[in-house]
Amino acid sequence: MDKERWLQGVPLEAYIESAPARSQILRRLQKISLPEEVAGFFRGLSSPVYALVITEDWCPNAPPALAVLAHCIELSGGRISARVFKRAEHPDLMDRYLKEGKYRSVPVVAFFDATFQPLGDVREQPTLPEWEGLSRRERRLAELSMDWGELWGRTYQTIIANHATGDGA
Repeated sequence: MDKERWLQGVPLEAYIESAPARSQILRRLQKISLPEEVAGFFRGLSSPVYALVITEDWCPNAPPALAVLAHCIELSGGRISARVFKRAEHPDLMDRYLKEGKYRSVPVVAFFDATFQPLGDVREQPTLPEWEGLSRRERRLAELSMDWGELWGRTYQTIIANHATGDGA
């Protein structure tokens, strides 16, 4: 990914305005309440971060993913910028982010630093490092115990923070 290709995407705000799920995204956006340490992280970003979103209008995970991303952009004071690509229109891009190396699962939210070096990504559903090793049932219980906004927000924070602190993505 480079900036020239990233710029070919639709700005997140424009995508939301024209999305069939616009009202659902905006309703979710109004309900987001991130924990202060997550919100503070995004307010404190000092370097630009670029987000690449690959999705489709029918994707049930897209409204929460996009709503939380829009909220994080607002909290960051614009230090995060996002562009959206439709999976069907950009198969070459989608093929870079196959889930388990074979599934074209959406949404994909990938983050890049100021030089477009990858920071990490979310493919289809958010996850947290502390959930690694959990059984499918345990993971589902962990997901259900956390607010959807917090889950997506913490996932985005983890991806960006791990790179910023040198821990890898």
